[in-house]
Amino acid sequence: IYRISFSGDCTSRLSCDECLSSSTNPLCGWCTLNQRCTLANNCPLNSWQQESNQCTHIVNVQPLRASIDNSQWINLTLTKLPQLEHNEIYQCIFTNKIISANTQAIKLDHNRLSCPTPSKNIHVHQ
Repeated sequence: IYRISFSGDCTSRLSCDECLSSSTNPLCGWCTLNQRCTLANNCPLNSWQQESNQCTHIVNVQPLRASIDNSQWINLTLTKLPQLEHNEIYQCIFTNKIISANTQAIKLDHNRLSCPTPSKNIHVHQ
């Protein structure tokens, strides 16, 4: 048995495609639920990917625009939606240059989620 160490930092890769297509470290993979390139033991079960064709991508958003004055539902169609563990939830994160707000998503089927837009008085993360 040999112990081999690999050079290369997983965390320097910022997207799933970048993490999986250019990784010089074969131990790196994309953690879909945490949205970062990492080692498998740093990611919840069933959400760590090591093949580029497993990256989750948003392929459709309806409607394309939403008003901040009225709450409404945004429907997302995705590729390779990861399975959740017990007690985990999907979330949508709405961001601009200053703040971000999370809302809980509802899974419609194997590749579609629906998220309410944040209300004006929602707690924001700065």
